[in-house]
Amino acid sequence: LQKPDGNLGPEIRFELSNPRSVTLSNIDGKPGSEILTIDSQTGRMRIQQLEKSATQNGDLSKRLTMYGFGEEG
Repeated sequence: LQKPDGNLGPEIRFELSNPRSVTLSNIDGKPGSEILTIDSQTGRMRIQQLEKSATQNGDLSKRLTMYGFGEEG
């Protein structure tokens, strides 16, 4: 992803299962874009956000946070 100064940031890879469509958009108005995907089997939209949290040795760990909405099942 591109940083505010125009340079590219570090590459981080995540598995996305069966996406029909993937796009980036700022949904919550906070800095950074969310990852929007449409599942190819269910047609459900998922909104995911990269979250950084500090680890014990001071490094940053990276994980993908998924937000669900609507009825499940």
